[in-house]
Amino acid sequence: MPGVDSKTGRGRAGLTAAEVAFIEGRPAGCIAGCIAAARPQAGRTEDTSTLSRGRALVLIARAHLDLGELEAAAETAAQGLAFAESMNLGSVTSRLRIVRSVAIGEPTDEAAAEFRALAGRITEPDLRWWFDRQPL
Repeated sequence: MPGVDSKTGRGRAGLTAAEVAFIEGRPAGCIAGCIAAARPQAGRTEDTSTLSRGRALVLIARAHLDLGELEAAAETAAQGLAFAESMNLGSVTSRLRIVRSVAIGEPTDEAAAEFRALAGRITEPDLRWWFDRQPL
């Protein structure tokens, strides 16, 4: 998605451009920017590929919610949960549980509490400040 038509996204690519699209209220652009990152990538380190895939799946699921595509949001969240749980990606798992809960009309309290519990384990003040301000 290089050259995104945006004040903040111009010249950005991949997940960065997808995140900008999401923040700017362009969920379809967000999904398009995440598709490649949501698949396993040959030639990338496992850590980088795992984190990127987790971020992409959260963004895709949230973008589907914004588009009112509840079934697609729930399906993406379920696929993402299988991946995130197998990789022990705590914050990704919590975020996907919240999306799935919203998509299927269940309360989000348990998933939000799980996310806050993760934050409670962060002892470094600057990282904790950043984590606490992440959108659920």
